[in-house]
Amino acid sequence: MAEGDRFERAFGAGWRGAYRRARNDGVPPAEVSDKLITALARTLREQGGVPGFREVEGAVGKAVWMLSLQSSGAGEEAAILIESFNELDRIVRDKDGHRHAKVAADVAKSLLVQQGALANGQGIWPMTTHLAEDTCTGLVEHYFFATARQNLVAEGKVRDHEAARHWQQSVEEVMRLALRQIAERLTKDPHSEALRAPNRTVKQQSTSDLLKEGLVSNETSSRSLGSRGR
Repeated sequence: MAEGDRFERAFGAGWRGAYRRARNDGVPPAEVSDKLITALARTLREQGGVPGFREVEGAVGKAVWMLSLQSSGAGEEAAILIESFNELDRIVRDKDGHRHAKVAADVAKSLLVQQGALANGQGIWPMTTHLAEDTCTGLVEHYFFATARQNLVAEGKVRDHEAARHWQQSVEEVMRLALRQIAERLTKDPHSEALRAPNRTVKQQSTSDLLKEGLVSNETSSRSLGSRGR
């Protein structure tokens, strides 16, 4: 097995193509982003979306409301968070520990901790939007980035883990809008039975275009070698 194939096989169906793009020098972040968005939509569709999303959403809404009303300081806030975390854990158990439910619950806990810090009533975030977007981000991290960062460093494609993080940020910046669109569709249909990826940001090349590109590249290389021989 070729070394590159070994690294690519660390990814599931759909995600492998994104890593194939990522490990090729000079491939723009937008190409990787398009592959990731397509893989995310496919995974959500084939894995039943995010089981328990509505229940997680309800638990978050209830906790946010209670946090906005609390007035007794840190003790009451902690009690609200603990009760909410227990409820979120129960939801995950009821969904047989489904990975997507677990990611959504972890995201919910993080959002509630942040909301707790704002529990002086100065603002209630649109939590459903944050929950869906951050869940999608968490799924991409789970299925792709966590492994991709390690592999890119191991293959010598990037200098170190800091450089891998910088590369990840460049891809996430490009994919932000499409990820938000996936999240919006997830909130409307948590089971994601008909979920499809948004339109690509990079036009997909046809086989004939790729062949022409290869021929031009080979011709250019031949000319370059010929000129060196003179």
